[in-house]
Order: sequence, then structure tokens, then C-alpha cells
Amino acid sequence: MKRRSPSRAFTLIELLLVLVILAVLAAVVIPSLVGRAEEAKRGATIASIASLKQALHNYEIDNGKFPETNEGLDALVVMPNSTDAEHWKHKYIEKVPSDGWGHPFEYHGPNDVAQGMDFNIISTGKDGKDQIDVNTEK
Repeated sequence: MKRRSPSRAFTLIELLLVLVILAVLAAVVIPSLVGRAEEAKRGATIASIASLKQALHNYEIDNGKFPETNEGLDALVVMPNSTDAEHWKHKYIEKVPSDGWGHPFEYHGPNDVAQGMDFNIISTGKDGKDQIDVNTEK
């Protein structure tokens, strides 16, 4: 008579132990990864604001003033109808970017900001509240 060798399989205890180890690893790793997405969106927003700021300064060099609030950031892409933009030469940016959360930036021109300020660019952030605010002084 031949003897059967015992089958090689995982026991229930071994499977439970592996599941516990995976759960502990997930509990440690997942919270650190979740915060990274928000940091990346904030960084992208800051980079977009820096790009807009540079384009606004180029616009001001060509036209002698910053766009008015009613012209908005679109004045960087399409020539404004105002006669003050007679030296508008080209697109200053390819298209107006959104912030890291997909919301449009708020732009306030020199007529709507505090005395001594050139303009104000605001990102309303993830929750719709003012989170990133760039004031540029003269």
C-alpha cells in the first residue's frame, strides 16, 4: 500500500496572519499617500499663479497698465476691446489655466485692489474658500 503524502496548503491561521499584516501596512501607508494629492494640487496652483503673474507683467510692459477687473485674465489670451490695450501684441499665455482643483482663478485688477497694489489673483481651492491669494505691490 502506498501512503499519501500530506497536502501542502495554507492553514486558516496563516491566511488570517497575512491579512492582518496587509491591513497594518495599509493603515500606515494610505494616510501618507492621501495628503500627497492635495500637496500636488496646491503646488500646481502656485505654479499657475506664478505663470499668470509673469504674463500680467509682460502685458503691463506692452500696454502700460494691468488689465482691469472686467477684462480679467482673458486679456492675456484675447485682445481686450478697450482702447487702452492698443499696444497688445500677442497672446501672453496660450489659455487661462484653472487652479489645481479645476476652479477658475479670480482676478482683481488695479481698480479693485487696495491702494498701492497692482492686482490680486485668488484660488478658491478645494472647498471653495480663499486659500491661495497673491497680492502684488507696486
